[in-house]
Amino acid sequence: MIQLYLVALSNRFALLLKPTIYFVGRFFLSRRPLPVLEVLLFLLRPASGCLDERALFVGQWGLKGSKNSYEEMVINEGRPRLRALINEAQSQGWLNAAVVYGYFPCYSDGNDLVILHHDESSFGTERLRFSFPRQRRDRRLCISDFFRSKDSGQIDVVAFHVVTMGQSVSEATSHLFEAKLS
Repeated sequence: MIQLYLVALSNRFALLLKPTIYFVGRFFLSRRPLPVLEVLLFLLRPASGCLDERALFVGQWGLKGSKNSYEEMVINEGRPRLRALINEAQSQGWLNAAVVYGYFPCYSDGNDLVILHHDESSFGTERLRFSFPRQRRDRRLCISDFFRSKDSGQIDVVAFHVVTMGQSVSEATSHLFEAKLS
């Protein structure tokens, strides 16, 4: 179920969706349910637009390609090297993805987003506060403007997530950098 509500933002009104959440607090989702390799391969496809090949191949890997031979370098050296690295990551089990996500009660207070306790014993009391900068021009918006204010008397919901590819990818990356330096 989704609820709609109308809010005023910088002299404009916006129709916002208020999500219905099925739990409050955090939830840990680890390796098995996440199709890590499939997602990674999709994101790294040249057509996906998620990978800046020039930044990776030239900036990070130091591959050389002049204006006339850049495309040739990408096809003959860059993409095959990337494919080999992805295959090695898969065969060596480098990717151990995990996600922690959750929904938390909150309200805005000026430029601050106030996160509230969700457990029964201290529900509604301030847990922590994030201060966000306000835009310096145009509509002068701030992230906290997109949440119900303290003055509204209503509690809103914020979602947070943290993603990791795991310790093994960090160790593999360290080994690659050490091998390059020696």
